[in-house]
Amino acid sequence: LNTISIDARLHPPDGLHPGLLVDSLLGSSHVTFTLGPDGSRSAQLLIALIAFSDAPGRVILGQTSEVLKFHFTPAQYQLSLGNGLPVRLQLPLKPGHYQLRLGVTDVSSGRTGTLEMPVAISAPDARTGTGK
Repeated sequence: LNTISIDARLHPPDGLHPGLLVDSLLGSSHVTFTLGPDGSRSAQLLIALIAFSDAPGRVILGQTSEVLKFHFTPAQYQLSLGNGLPVRLQLPLKPGHYQLRLGVTDVSSGRTGTLEMPVAISAPDARTGTGK
């Protein structure tokens, strides 16, 4: 299996972050890194986060994407092989129930990885400004 592994943690909106935060750790063992003349390694990944309605028809209710460019020294590259590639995305969502799909594509090789997660966003508590 040559897919990019994804682990993710969800953090509901709060007073500091008005959107849903998704902290991800991408497995780097199946990412293609280009070797530079100085021993450095570079890679580009396209990452996308999409929120679908949690109802039949799965309407897209929010999305964000970006191209991530990694440039590592030889030591940083070795660390990434053991620890993965950390990524944080934020997606503004109203209170409700959603299905999230997080996807990543290695621009060089075309390898992909996806993760689907259900999430419920609560209305903010008027006293604390955080979800209940």
